[in-house]
Amino acid sequence: MQTWKTAAAVLLAVSLLPGCLERKERIVVRADGTIAIAHALKGDQGEFARDGLGIGAPWIVKDEDVVRDDAKGKDHVRSAEATFARMEDVPESFGTAGDPAPLHARTTLRTERLKDGRTRYTFERRYEARAFAWKQRIFEKNFPDELMRKLERHDGDPPLSEDKLRAATTALLQFEREKDEVLLDDALKAVTSADTVAQLSARAGFGRSFDAAWKVDDLLHWMELSPEESAKLDKRFHEETEKAARAAAADALVDPSSLPGVRADLEAKVGKEFTKLRRILEETDALQGHSFEVKLELPCPITLSDADSIEGDGKVAVWKFGGKDMFDRERVLRVVAESKP
Repeated sequence: MQTWKTAAAVLLAVSLLPGCLERKERIVVRADGTIAIAHALKGDQGEFARDGLGIGAPWIVKDEDVVRDDAKGKDHVRSAEATFARMEDVPESFGTAGDPAPLHARTTLRTERLKDGRTRYTFERRYEARAFAWKQRIFEKNFPDELMRKLERHDGDPPLSEDKLRAATTALLQFEREKDEVLLDDALKAVTSADTVAQLSARAGFGRSFDAAWKVDDLLHWMELSPEESAKLDKRFHEETEKAARAAAADALVDPSSLPGVRADLEAKVGKEFTKLRRILEETDALQGHSFEVKLELPCPITLSDADSIEGDGKVAVWKFGGKDMFDRERVLRVVAESKP
């Protein structure tokens, strides 16, 4: 599935898949109750520039580049290890505390001493649901199957014709505009009490600003951009759309006769929320190319689980899933293990 990001990647998504990242984790529950966790993440270097993978304390982190199995290029590998006294001490994400953008997962472990002398371990991890269906609907509306077939490319194919580039750029800009309009709506709901008239007025104002700033003809020659120029375009897109969202909200909600500072305060609140919501969506987008493998080792045999397989003399549960499994619903991992009397 193609991933459509921002204007910095204009049309690159027509031919490229999302960046791939392998995420492997091993959780070892020791008999003394401590928990040792080791992560190994492998993928293209660019994937590690994301906020959601900026791993810091309490993890001991190591980065290295390794040659791929086919000897064609290198992958970046980031390992992170830590030991915890309780499962409740394990961070829910790799991001800064309180940052909602990175993927979050809450992990619990309950240890019980049963009447017959056995010890029961109950493990549960819940990966938060990531809202995505709304964005996919907008994408499919602007990129129907007929257009996608016209834009399909394979190795050795000639570059897209100007007509196809124009059609794709037009669709992408409309998609970006509608997506940002939804983010603006959500930002207004979060930080204001705007009624329907104000919400629709803000949306209309944003749409006018977007259409004035982002023209199809200005973006047709995206293939000629250097990486540095693409980065600049990406930065400008983020800055200008956030500025347009702030201004549209203020125009719709602030009376011109209001006291000085009222408009600035509202713009600051809306801009902060709009940027946060966009970061959450971008981190969710990235999950499309992520694969997960979680191994849980317990000190006694597993009796119940929803794992994909059981290894290690019945003491290791293994789950394998993709980032898409968190789209619009939780992904839950559960295990029960019991010692002998």
